[in-house]
Order: sequence, then structure tokens, then C-alpha cells
Amino acid sequence: MGSLLLEIAKPRAQALPVEAVASRLAETDWLAFCYAVYRTGLVAVVYDRLRWHARDVPEDVLEWLRVQYFQLLVRHRCLRDELIQVTTALASRGLSVLLFKGPALDEVTAGAPVRPFSDLDIMVQRGELQAAAGVLEQLGYSPAGGNHPFHLRLVRRDGMFPVMVEVHFDLFDPQRAYFPDLEAIWRRSVHSEVFRSCLVPELTDHMLLVAMQLPQHHWSPRLVVDIGRMVFHRRDQIDWEALAVRARAWGMRSVCGAALYLAASLLDVPLPAAARAFAQPDNYTQRVQWNLAARASADQFARPYSRVAPLAACLVVDRVERMPGLMLRHVVRGPGTDSEDHTVRGVARRIFHGVTALPALGQIMLSSLLPYPDGSDRELPMA
Repeated sequence: MGSLLLEIAKPRAQALPVEAVASRLAETDWLAFCYAVYRTGLVAVVYDRLRWHARDVPEDVLEWLRVQYFQLLVRHRCLRDELIQVTTALASRGLSVLLFKGPALDEVTAGAPVRPFSDLDIMVQRGELQAAAGVLEQLGYSPAGGNHPFHLRLVRRDGMFPVMVEVHFDLFDPQRAYFPDLEAIWRRSVHSEVFRSCLVPELTDHMLLVAMQLPQHHWSPRLVVDIGRMVFHRRDQIDWEALAVRARAWGMRSVCGAALYLAASLLDVPLPAAARAFAQPDNYTQRVQWNLAARASADQFARPYSRVAPLAACLVVDRVERMPGLMLRHVVRGPGTDSEDHTVRGVARRIFHGVTALPALGQIMLSSLLPYPDGSDRELPMA
């Protein structure tokens, strides 16, 4: 089931091969498959592929996918309309707005008609933060609480569903020592082709900002697929040499290299020569990190929870001295920047999960003694 979902999620220029897929579809546990599609957030990708294989997919499964897809489409359009209203109001007050993550990825990822997102992420200049919050309050937003180091969260509850807007004024991740060059990101940003009143990061910067989200989301399949699609459809437009330089300068060599390795090894995305070189680990520690990230993401295609995903969220960092602190923070507070689950039960559960992940971590460390991250002798696919 996991291998089928992974095969469907791979970016490709043509439809799935009918003969090769038909036999696999006939053997599918459709209930488990639908659950996997739902929890990974890949409904649009799967529906876009399987609707051309109607004779091999049960009618009720295809109908469920269709309903999920159009529900997603309605929510997507509502959020896009809300975003246009928000960014237009901010721009009318002379405030610069940079859109990233969420709907901004519609411009740089191709293939699926819609991409799910749950909130709206915008960035403003630090000195304009309070002015931006004031504009949003005039639109009916109110503070949503949560003590976050680099954004304000506001929510509006009077529509079809609550809409959350995160107004960022910085992008650093002090726990993992990721420090993007914010001034350069603003300077290189370009006008959005979809949301005319705001800016979006330059493509190479955007690639790095998406990769930066991977540890926070435990190497989620949806984000890995996003990166795979960006590389597959935009590889000739990404400045790979600049990406390597910026990744190292921002403290993101490990996370970005592992992300490209996953795109190539899991999703079979061909890499240009410069990207292929960057996707290869430099040493044993990075081989462990690459392999750990690959295991965490591949597990989630196949099952609801990966034991090694929390480890990958803490260990795929450039500065190894940060690893113990990240592990301790995860055990005490739970995953995510805003998490505060430090109940005795939550701590005990995370300790138990960490102990049960040790055998898998040991296997990964042993296999990483070989030259390639997964212990194989194969080369990455090349564009």
C-alpha cells in the first residue's frame, strides 16, 4: 500500500503506465489506502492520477476521492480569496507583504490542481508588524494566542470556517541554528504572478524555505512531494550553485542535502549535476542523517506513524552540538514550535517511542558505514 502511494506521488510528465499499475491496483487494500491518502494530505495528487484508471479502481473509492478533492478545492479557493483580501488591504496601506509556504507554492509546484494548506503565511518588515496587525484587526481578525518567537497568529471565525493568518517578521529557527538571510530574501523577492499585491521569494530561496519546514513537520510526505515537484518542474530555473552556498551560510546544508536526496531516491526525480553533487553526503554523520530522513518519510507513506520521524526532526542539523538539546526539548515539550505538551503522560509516551526507535536507529547507523546513505551502491538519477 505504501509503495503504491509512493509510486502515484512521484512527479512524472506522463500518466501512470496502465499495464504496470492495473495489477497493483487489483491487490490494494482500499480502506488502508484511503486512510493513507487522507493522513498524508495527498488527495489531490492521488485523485489527479487515479481518475484516469476508473476501470481498475472501485467506484466507491473513486467517489470518495472525488468528494475529498472537491471539498479541498472549495476550501482552497476560499483561502485564496481571503488571502487576496488580506494582502490587498495591507498593500493599500503601503505595507510590503511577502507570501511564502501555503498558497505561494501554487506558483512553483506543478502537477496537482490544488495543494492543501491550513493557514495563510505572510511576512512583513519587522518595523511594520504592529501596523499589519492593526489592518488585520480591522478585517475582523483577533489574536489567536501562542507565544512564538518570530510570528503573530491571528484568527477570524465569522466565515465558513476559521481562518488563521500567521504574520511573520523573521524566519530563523534558533533550536536548529537555521538563520536565513532575511534582508537578502526581501531583496531577491519577485512579484507574485497570482497574488498581484504581494511578493514571493525568488525560486532558489523558496526551495530553501520549503526544505526548512521538513524537520518541523517530521519529514512529512506532502512536503517531500512538494520539493520533488519543484525540482522536477523547475530544475532548469533553480540556481543550484547559489542554493548550495546559501544552504551552508544559513546552517541548512544537512536538511537541504537530505531533501534533495529524498527527491531523487524516493521519488525518482532526476537531478542536475550540481544538485546531484550537493545531494551526496560529505561524511558519515551526514550519511546517517540522510538515511534517517529517508526512513522517516518512507515510513509515513506506508503507516500512520514513523518511530524514527521524531529522531529525524532532531538529528538532521548542521551543528551536531544542538542534537542533545533538540532531543531533550522534544521529550519535555513535544513536537512543534508551539507545542507545550509537558504532561507526565506525554513525556512518558515520547520516551517510550524514543526507546522503541533505537533498533531502527542502530540499523541506520550500521548501513551508513557504506558509501551511500541507504547502504546501496547505486547512483542518484541524473537529469
